[in-house]
Amino acid sequence: MRNLLYIFFLILRILAIIQPGYIHPDEFFQGGQELFFGCPNDISELDRFRDRHRSTIPIISGSSSSNTKYKPLHDADGGPISIYGSEKITATWEFQRENAVRSIVPPSFMTVLPLWAYSKFRQFYSGCNGGNPWNLSGWEILMIPRMFMAFLSIITVDLPMLYIVRKREAWTSNSKIKKGVPIELGIFASSWTTISFLTRPFSNSLETFCISLLCAVAMMDTEVDQFRYQTVLVPLLTGLICSVGLFVRFTFAIFALPIVLTILSRKFVMDSASMHAKLKSGISCIVLIAIPFLMVSSFFVYQDVKFYSTQGDNSGDISSTTTTTTHQLENIWKYMTPWNAFRYNSKIENLSDHGIHPRITHLLVNFPMLFGPAAIYFYMSLSKTIQGEKDSKQHSRMDNMLRGIIVFGLGVLSCAPHQEPRFLLPLVVPLILLHARELFELKSYGNIFMVIWVIFNILLMTFFGIMHQGAVTSSVMSLSNIFQKATVPRGTVIYYNTYMPPTFLLRQHTLNHMTTLQNEIIESSKQNCPDFFIFDAQSSSKTKVLELLSKIFLRCETQYHDSVYLVAPKGLCEELSDEYRCRELWSSFQISTENLPPLKSIQDIAENSRLSVNRIEWVSPVCTSQIAYNPH
Repeated sequence: MRNLLYIFFLILRILAIIQPGYIHPDEFFQGGQELFFGCPNDISELDRFRDRHRSTIPIISGSSSSNTKYKPLHDADGGPISIYGSEKITATWEFQRENAVRSIVPPSFMTVLPLWAYSKFRQFYSGCNGGNPWNLSGWEILMIPRMFMAFLSIITVDLPMLYIVRKREAWTSNSKIKKGVPIELGIFASSWTTISFLTRPFSNSLETFCISLLCAVAMMDTEVDQFRYQTVLVPLLTGLICSVGLFVRFTFAIFALPIVLTILSRKFVMDSASMHAKLKSGISCIVLIAIPFLMVSSFFVYQDVKFYSTQGDNSGDISSTTTTTTHQLENIWKYMTPWNAFRYNSKIENLSDHGIHPRITHLLVNFPMLFGPAAIYFYMSLSKTIQGEKDSKQHSRMDNMLRGIIVFGLGVLSCAPHQEPRFLLPLVVPLILLHARELFELKSYGNIFMVIWVIFNILLMTFFGIMHQGAVTSSVMSLSNIFQKATVPRGTVIYYNTYMPPTFLLRQHTLNHMTTLQNEIIESSKQNCPDFFIFDAQSSSKTKVLELLSKIFLRCETQYHDSVYLVAPKGLCEELSDEYRCRELWSSFQISTENLPPLKSIQDIAENSRLSVNRIEWVSPVCTSQIAYNPH
């Protein structure tokens, strides 16, 4: 029965890639989809970027980058409204040259690599059946990285977790290794964090994969009778994984520290060994960790320096911007992304731009929100003492390491004033390994906890995976159809009270066949993205949105604005002003915590829990060319 349940949850994990829920903008704006495939208006800028990075990024239709920060359109009272379109390319501030807090390698791995492999497959397939393999639609750009992450989670979490559980079972006295899928694996597969988070290209998902692999490496090191190669392989793998994890997210170091200390402690505290042997073993381990760490880090630094130093330059050659050794060294330090991220996040004034939370948010809200009854049981277990006589020495060391990951991770991250639930995602591995079995095999309360676990994960997966901002991605894809049916297929779109719209979803397949690869890519880029402007009004006041509308309608040049659309929670369009008439073209159900519907009746909640695309018409149009308008 347990095997069948696990297979069911594996299938559910794969199918969950079609979930419409919009958990957080970082999935698209840090994961690489918007960075490389966001729709620009200025094709020449797109071509220049592609020519610059042709040697480092696989050539796929629509490849683009973040060369500039969002240029805000400042209202009369000083409030910025982000603008996408024209020569601006939709990507977040992290990938700008002046900030450089994110490595370019992780988003390339999560998004460009699977899409490159997929395009190669399509190219092979089209060799027999025709078609343009380089022409990727927004739907493909959305789904292929998700499918890649889903399969990657099985390889990097499920399999290492199975290895760890089997080793722990072998340590337990008077315990036979049970056949079939262990309960830890079933609990992990049924968690909403696995189904909804780890199947998406979040950097937190990659961080979780690295922590899982590092835990498996630490388990290899706890074997009493190690093969000779294991004494070398363990530190080498440790250095490699630590380097990758650190460049994925600098917070990886917080979760990894207890694991690395556990590996080192076994070298320095060996039984029946002289002090000289312990020092020799410990120093050798540190050297073996450092070698792959420095080698892999050098690769990341090289790619980041090449990416950031060529922004704003038409050449892809680093030497064109770094002519001296001193300048090269300055660039290496300037674009050391983990250090830049640490510096940025250590300043409260920077974090205030993203939201300030009470220091207990992780402990009391985010940790229970992610893991439900497992988090509550962990708090309860902290008051218990470890029964040393029940567990072997290896078992106790592994438990202490897993507990240390959770306690240290929660403690350090709780010191930061900006706290989001996904920051704790890597804790899913140690938490389930530590408590899943004892929690769900309790004689008195095991079945109760199981029922609570199932209900909790169904509710959270439904809310975040399906309903939360669930119509935003669908609305972007609907715009392409709306533009195609319009008399003049171009215009201005305002997103209001929603998450940032991912513009890569506007891409559509084209049917043209080009004679050369370069022309094919450029032509696909021109035809895949409609002619549009997208303004992200975020949660601006009604006054600011009205001022934005007036500036748009008062501009006479039709090459900028032919039709105006407002994408907002249902009802907000009619509430703006009597000067504008709203005609609803599309709507879909969603729940937005940023704009909760009025709790008057169930019918009101149902009617207002929708996102709608409206065409805006000015009741009394007046065209005034005297009013200056600058979208920059």
